[in-house]
Amino acid sequence: MIRRLSLVLSGRTSLRATFSDTFHPTLRTPPQRARRHYVTKESTNWAEELRPIFRGLEQSTRKVFLLTLNKSWMGNTVGLYLRNSQGPENEWIRDLARKRFQTNCNTWKSRTMYSLKAHVLKLERDSPVMFGREKDIRNLQDFLNKSFNPDTFEVLFVFCRGWITIAGSDIRVRRWCLYIYVELCMTIKRHLMWKRDIASGVPTDTRTMDWRWCLMRFSKIRHAEQSQHYVVDDITLVKSVKRSELPRSSMEKEDFLDFDEDEFAFRPRDRDFETHSMILPSTNQGNASGEGAQDSDDAIPDVAGMQ
Repeated sequence: MIRRLSLVLSGRTSLRATFSDTFHPTLRTPPQRARRHYVTKESTNWAEELRPIFRGLEQSTRKVFLLTLNKSWMGNTVGLYLRNSQGPENEWIRDLARKRFQTNCNTWKSRTMYSLKAHVLKLERDSPVMFGREKDIRNLQDFLNKSFNPDTFEVLFVFCRGWITIAGSDIRVRRWCLYIYVELCMTIKRHLMWKRDIASGVPTDTRTMDWRWCLMRFSKIRHAEQSQHYVVDDITLVKSVKRSELPRSSMEKEDFLDFDEDEFAFRPRDRDFETHSMILPSTNQGNASGEGAQDSDDAIPDVAGMQ
């Protein structure tokens, strides 16, 4: 009885079930379907146990994503990494891991493509003749080939930053990185050229090269026939960054400018409110005696008119 009361106080069973089973056998609840027995754990204990597992899994998924650029591989990666966590009681762990890292892949893809787009625009500004106004595809590819740098690659491909070292990886990995850097930058360059041709009214390629086309090329680059010569299947060739080797500045909390310390934060003066036509109460509401009108302090602003 004492043990059951302790379970009640800990929230693991209901008060009604405890007392009806103990004191009122005739009022027992109808028999329920037997449930599989699970060993309960506190959420903090689960978090402590899962942290190193998910940490190692995140390292592996970043390497796999670098070599595939496609989230469809994440299911096999999670299943292989969590092969020791079998059984129905661990299904929620596997499901959580699959959803988490497939979502991560979508984020990595989007951020990487926007990062590459900003990089291509910067190259156009810095080299207006050799890259900005150049139209020949081979010349553009040669320019990007010479512009490749492992450190820059880790910044542009955001999922590598602080996790993967390209310079320390195998030469086959570096060749793959050079290949996808040139190919994806050229994809974005052709997308920009296509948009400019349409804006200027110049006859252009009839095939669509919008942003969806760029995202599709990102996901399908590994499966292209011409890519097979550069494809790498062994993730052990990709080297990780030791956390102790990270620059100290990248491990410290970023120093954001506080609102109260910002001298350029907007601080309206009283007369700004007194003369603003969208804030002053309407003069045609109610009758002359003021019936139906609201005080200025209680007036509801016209949100639709302010937009």
